[in-house]
Amino acid sequence: GEAGAGGGGGTGKERGVLGQQGWIVLHALTLGRGNLDHVIIGPAGVFLLDSKRWRGRVTVEDDVVTIRHAEDPELSWCYGGAGRLRGSARVVHKRVLEQTRMSVWVEPVCVVWADFPQGAAGESCRFVGGGELSRWLSERPQKLAPDRVGQVADAVRRTWGDQS
Repeated sequence: GEAGAGGGGGTGKERGVLGQQGWIVLHALTLGRGNLDHVIIGPAGVFLLDSKRWRGRVTVEDDVVTIRHAEDPELSWCYGGAGRLRGSARVVHKRVLEQTRMSVWVEPVCVVWADFPQGAAGESCRFVGGGELSRWLSERPQKLAPDRVGQVADAVRRTWGDQS
């Protein structure tokens, strides 16, 4: 089964590291029916994070995630949430554009807290191991000037209200 709720605990520790690297972390934003774990804005752009804690070994092919049961590898299931996460990222993009006139791409990232040997994978939705997140983000190419980071963060705060 999926233990999606409560997957954000480890991501909190990563947040401290990101703050030191010039990232602004907003969390628990409400978006229509669901809520967003985190929106982070920094030099490499805007990333929508959704944390998942799974039991078993995770593999990603394209955007299809398979979780194999640790005790019984024959038992496996697929996570189908990538499309929903992409949809949420499009909504964030649209709202930022309306508020700032800046067209900033929002990259959907599923933060995986599980046995995930690939570390990072995925095409239109990225899957990144929890412990790899800050390193992965620091390796993304710069897309936003430092003054833009604050502007985008303000737009997101105005739109959703930061619950942190």
